Amino acid sequence: MPELADSDVLFLTTDGIGNYISQGDDMLAVGTHLANRWQQPVALHEFINDMTFDMRGVDDDRTAIVCWPNRHQYMS
Repeated sequence: MPELADSDVLFLTTDGIGNYISQGDDMLAVGTHLANRWQQPVALHEFINDMTFDMRGVDDDRTAIVCWPNRHQYMS
């Protein structure tokens, strides 16, 4: 089983977000935005705001779990 390095980010999501991250090997705009925003932990209200991107015709559920291993940071 692969191990996560301290600089890695584990991102698990439903298709309501995942379908807009990439298409094949191409990163889509939402994927680029979230990759930049979530390189480091963000406050909960920012995390929720990031998941509520407005895109025409997108009305599926949006569930995500993001883990930043060994990053000890207080967030309010």
